[in-house]
Amino acid sequence: MAPIHVQFWRSSLPTTAQCSTGSVTESAEPKETLMSSSPTAPKKQSSSASTVNVLIIGAGPVGLTLANELVRRGVRTRLVEKLPSIREVSKALILHVRTQEALAKVGIMTAAVAEAEPMREVVVHGYPHSPLTEDHGGSNGPKAGERFLDAHIVLHSDKRTVRLSDLSRGVEWMLLLFTGTHGGRHDEALSKLTTQVSHDCGHLVATHVIVASQPTEADDSAASSVLVDALHEAHAKFGVSAPVIYLVRPDNYIGFRGPLQAVRKLEAYLQRIFGPLP
Repeated sequence: MAPIHVQFWRSSLPTTAQCSTGSVTESAEPKETLMSSSPTAPKKQSSSASTVNVLIIGAGPVGLTLANELVRRGVRTRLVEKLPSIREVSKALILHVRTQEALAKVGIMTAAVAEAEPMREVVVHGYPHSPLTEDHGGSNGPKAGERFLDAHIVLHSDKRTVRLSDLSRGVEWMLLLFTGTHGGRHDEALSKLTTQVSHDCGHLVATHVIVASQPTEADDSAASSVLVDALHEAHAKFGVSAPVIYLVRPDNYIGFRGPLQAVRKLEAYLQRIFGPLP
C-alpha cells in the first residue's frame, strides 16, 4: 500500500508526515508544501495547484482508516490534522464488533489485535435518565437505559440458531415483542402492533416476535420475523413471563420497555424519536 501523506498545521506553517499502517514518521524540516496520496509516488504541489479527489479532516482512527482504504482503491486523498503529530496511543478503550469488522475489511484487524490487550472485566453503566429512554416496567429484566442482553434464538423462517446481537447490526432500531412463557400464539393486540410498526416505521425499526414455543402457521406474521425461544434463554435474560415490549437502539441500549398494554405509549415514544409517523 502506498503511504498516506498527512498535513500537520502548526501555526501558519504546515509540516508533512507519512503514515502507513502501524507507523508514523514526520519530516525533519517543516516546509510550506501540501502532500497528496495516490497509489503512485506522491508529488509535492503548491496549495494553488494541488488537486485531490477526497479531503479528510482529522487524522484520528476513522480518518486514518478511511484514508488507507481510499488510497488502496486508487483515490487521490489528502488528510489534514490540526495537532502537531498523530497520537501514538489510542483513546479507544475497546474495539466493538462492528469496529473489528470494519478493520478486518481494510486488512488491519490482525495487526490491531496483535497490539491490543485482552479484556478481563467489563463494568456497564446505563442511562436511565436519558431523554432517549422511557421505562414502563413489564419484566424483571433490564430496564430502559440499560444495556441490551444477548441470547441464542432460532429463526422460525429457516430454523437457524443465531444470537440476538446478529439481528441488531446496522442503523435500524430493533423492536422485540416477547409473547411470554405462558403461551406461544400471537394474540390480536400483538399482531396489530407488529403490522402497525412495520407500516409506520419499517425502514427505521426491525420488528421481531419472540415466542416461547414452536409457533403454528396461524402465528406467522408477514410484518415481522418470528424468533423461537424454546429453551427460554432470551425470556430468562430479559426476565419475561407475560407479553412485553423492548425497543433497542442502534447502540444496543434499551430505549423503551413496557407491557403489551403500553402500546399507545410506544407510539408516542416513536413519534418523539422519529417525528410524525404516517
